[in-house]
Amino acid sequence: MIINTDNFTEFSIGAKAERLFKMKQHGFNVPELFCVTNETQEAEVRDYISHNFHTEALFSVRSSASAEDSSSFSFAGQLETFLFVPADKVWERIEQCRASADTESVAEYLRINALNRGELRINVIVQAMVDADCSGVIFTANPQGILSETVITVGAGTGDNVVEDKVAVSTYYCDRSDKSFYAELNENAHALGRETIAGLLVTAEKIRELFGCECDIEYAVKDGVTYILQARPITTLHADGHIILDSSNISESYPGISSPMTISFVKDVYHLVFSSCVRRITRNDGTAERLDGVLSNMTDAANGRIYYRISSWYDVITMLPFSSKIIPIWQEMLGVSDKSVTRSAEAPNRMTKLRVLMSFVQLISANERNMKKLNRKFDEIYPQFSARISQTDSPAELFAIYVELKNTLADCWDLTLVNDMYAFIFTGLLKHSLKCEKPEDTANQLICGSDSIESMKPVMMLNDICESLREEGSYDGFCGISSNEEFERFVSRPTRSAELIKRYISEYGDRCACELKLEAETYRTNPLLLVETISTFSAAPLRTEKKSRPRLHGLSKLYAKKAYNGILLRERSRMSRGKIFGLIREIVLKCGADLSRRGLIEQQRDVFFLRFDELEKAANGSISGLRELIASRRRQWASFEAIPPHTRIVFDSKVFDKPPANFVSDTMCGDDPLIYGTPCSSGIVEGEITHISSLSADTDASGKIILADVTDPGWVFVISQSLGIISKRGSLLSHTAIISRELKKPAVVGVGNACEHFTDGDIVSLNGIDGTVQLIRRAAS
Repeated sequence: MIINTDNFTEFSIGAKAERLFKMKQHGFNVPELFCVTNETQEAEVRDYISHNFHTEALFSVRSSASAEDSSSFSFAGQLETFLFVPADKVWERIEQCRASADTESVAEYLRINALNRGELRINVIVQAMVDADCSGVIFTANPQGILSETVITVGAGTGDNVVEDKVAVSTYYCDRSDKSFYAELNENAHALGRETIAGLLVTAEKIRELFGCECDIEYAVKDGVTYILQARPITTLHADGHIILDSSNISESYPGISSPMTISFVKDVYHLVFSSCVRRITRNDGTAERLDGVLSNMTDAANGRIYYRISSWYDVITMLPFSSKIIPIWQEMLGVSDKSVTRSAEAPNRMTKLRVLMSFVQLISANERNMKKLNRKFDEIYPQFSARISQTDSPAELFAIYVELKNTLADCWDLTLVNDMYAFIFTGLLKHSLKCEKPEDTANQLICGSDSIESMKPVMMLNDICESLREEGSYDGFCGISSNEEFERFVSRPTRSAELIKRYISEYGDRCACELKLEAETYRTNPLLLVETISTFSAAPLRTEKKSRPRLHGLSKLYAKKAYNGILLRERSRMSRGKIFGLIREIVLKCGADLSRRGLIEQQRDVFFLRFDELEKAANGSISGLRELIASRRRQWASFEAIPPHTRIVFDSKVFDKPPANFVSDTMCGDDPLIYGTPCSSGIVEGEITHISSLSADTDASGKIILADVTDPGWVFVISQSLGIISKRGSLLSHTAIISRELKKPAVVGVGNACEHFTDGDIVSLNGIDGTVQLIRRAAS
């Protein structure tokens, strides 16, 4: 009996053959094939070939055993495969394929996996041979343990060359949601074009959906046509226990690659603050200690980038009353695109939920009062700790001050989390309470418009500095400063601009690009950055047009007031947070200088390649080999630069970094002329795109629409000169959104990689009311 697409469902022929027939049945480009069982006779095979294949056809002959390529056992490489078999040799190869089941290696495989040889039925697939230009394997999920990443390998010639390492191989790692990929390209290896990669990904996703599991798919390409040769389950992955990392919102605070020092410190800070918050809302009933495994993993890092471990956040939020209503609001405010809720811990018991309900109501009621009290406390302690840190270079004393600072803030800084939720809830309630045509646009207008918002204060002072420099006729002289000595001489003059500059560095010296990354240089650590900032934005003084707010009544008016106040308090706490990180940065740099003087590290800033706990050990002399450790991490972190940022990474069972390799990155975004994001500042403008990844003295966005990955406080002047801004990341309460609203610039955030096909010079229409960006025409080539 010959088995083919017409009758395969009537026989038990092994999973490998069944999947091939099923894929062919569903329209996949599988080469012509048939299958034989132990009962099939030689004459039947010869007759079938003569009637269904041309006389010069060549075949591949391989097994389809009863347990082979199952969800539990792959039998990879255990049974014989024959390629380029002429028609008159097919039967001989079929018999050899059957006989390979009785080798010692197969017997050992059966023994290890507790399988019985008597239950192993050997069926054989005979398939038209594809003399491939290139071939390889697609893993719909990275078998190393990344479920959100599809891996494509490719090498020249047929698949045996690839699996037996006979040819150089290129490997492509493709993010399924962000439409980005990075590749490990070996010298002389075959490379795939973007269109081929995109086609393979579409095919792989359809096969994954067809079989309902992650698959290992063999393919071949001949004359530009792709053939599917095999598909089987990936057997190394787990059904549950997955770890999801999400970059929503946190990528604005920690854009790009962060140092080991920042990654470790941020993880410790989130652990400390969330533990304190859980103790507060549960009234110290032991829940925080029970959930320590969750609370110690509020953040995580992969390939040098910081993410939220999203299940930990849901574990905490689901403790709150009305969590099913709060979670969608929280997701919207943080820009979480995947709305599925995953948890890693058991739900709290009834008594804990009752305590949380009582605490939550009290905290929300007293939020504004508590936050004002926290701000007064911070204003009192910050100058004290700042002075003490500046007066010592002793690592032991510096760490003693750090411990005291940590303990001082540990029992109160968690109130900022309560205020965040307060701002989120009332902003969400405001949007849903508005009965108008465009509630999002109206809400955006209602939660902006205050010169007292903390984010605008350094902006206004920078504006005053620029005006003073121009009035004094010293603007060009200041912009020409190129050394710290020149800077010190300039600010020592008895002028208003000099006094403003010194005051700015004292009050806002930590508010600059990437201010929460400890390795970032700030105006305080490098005053020449302030010279660059002021010289970059010389066009016009900052002015914002006042607009009347929509009139409200009833609950909408109450929600608007509370949302507005919550945002004001949130921006104040974020400013204070930047100052705290500035103190930690100073401690780290002073310890780095000490380690450099002692010869333990090469230079001061090498300290950022250590973790915070390693720095503490190094400071007291209980760790060695720092130079070698730093050199290793420097190589590893350099390789991370080519790995694109991901919105979300799903790990199978543990988080890990990619080993150093020769990576290159690219995207596979389509050419869709209309993309969608979150509208966060009203207005409609049409203009030319300028893609800005970082600021420099040459940055000029005057009269243009900015396209940015993410912004920070240092961008405010360039935004003020632009027509509007599109940001790949962000949400309604992100920095980009808040500053754009205050400057009355149309803004759309959270567009992701959908705008990758926009280039400098493209003309687009930016709609900050409905959140769309429309391509009008391409830049002239």
